[in-house]
Amino acid sequence: MKNRPVIDTRYASPGSQTSRLVATAILLAVAAAPVFAAERAGKDVVNASCAACHATGKDNAPKIGDKQAWGKLSARGLTGLTQSALAGIRKMPAHGGSADATDLEISRAIAYMINQSGGKWAEPVGRPAATPKPVVPVERSGMDIVQFQCGKCHSTGENGAPKIGDRDAWVQRLKRGMDEVVRSAFNGHGPMPARGGLADITVNEMRGAITYMFNPASATMVAPVALPAQPHDPFHKVVGNTEVFFGVASADAIRTAQKNRRDTAIADVPDGSDYYHVNVTLRDRITKATVTNAKVEARVEDPAQRGESKSLDVVAINKGISYSSFFKLPTKGRYTIAVNIQRPDSTGPTEARFEYNRN
Repeated sequence: MKNRPVIDTRYASPGSQTSRLVATAILLAVAAAPVFAAERAGKDVVNASCAACHATGKDNAPKIGDKQAWGKLSARGLTGLTQSALAGIRKMPAHGGSADATDLEISRAIAYMINQSGGKWAEPVGRPAATPKPVVPVERSGMDIVQFQCGKCHSTGENGAPKIGDRDAWVQRLKRGMDEVVRSAFNGHGPMPARGGLADITVNEMRGAITYMFNPASATMVAPVALPAQPHDPFHKVVGNTEVFFGVASADAIRTAQKNRRDTAIADVPDGSDYYHVNVTLRDRITKATVTNAKVEARVEDPAQRGESKSLDVVAINKGISYSSFFKLPTKGRYTIAVNIQRPDSTGPTEARFEYNRN
């Protein structure tokens, strides 16, 4: 298969040098890849090759139109069926006997036969025929990917796909962790084909698409992305196997920024000058992956130890997932913020404490 790949300046999620290196490697590999013509549609591949057996059921091949036979096979997902077709199975030779068929064309042919047998699968989409002049690939935004491909199902919830902006549906999936959601999308499951039907999508593009569908307003979030934590950074702490990045922004600053940009990346900003948005991003200390499946609470106390505690909501900010809520800081002075974190794979909660001086 051919793939190509204010507001406080400390307020946001960490960057990842590893991610940038991986993305660079992907772009270099793609730039050196050979150029091929556009792949055929599934119907064309079936008519040219697959129909020789599947049209009549020759040698016990599942017959096109046999809903029961293809219904059982569809449970394996498009990735599993494509792998079997590429390797060959029983009396069917590798690549379905069509040596010139690409991996993507085989996937399209399978999706076409399933759809002709009662299925409603999205046929995988490849890149258009290349122009003679080479084009340097540019990573697409999550919004671009969703508008081009994912929205075909996720905009209406077709076949049970979580709708774009359906916070509750996406939170349930993100409890497994962003990496697991990305892996599932790449492998394909149920009616959704591998890579969401977009053969040339990269890992970073898939992450961006998932983040955008969780919160479309994140595409226009104005808060700057923080650099990786530096030594002695008071807004970055490590507790156990979790790195905690902390940030605060006043409601006034957020309202002004969103008014100027005409976006609503952070919803329900309260009125008044005493409210502040507490934002926490978590990263696994070993893998450096963003933690999206934790339960996070914060307690904000003034010097007299008066304050309030809240569970932080999962939000999409700066094209990443973090935890946040608004707190009232009624007087000037130094506040202590205790962040309590409970990860599913840990034996107990951990706590990171920060200080913030409201001037």
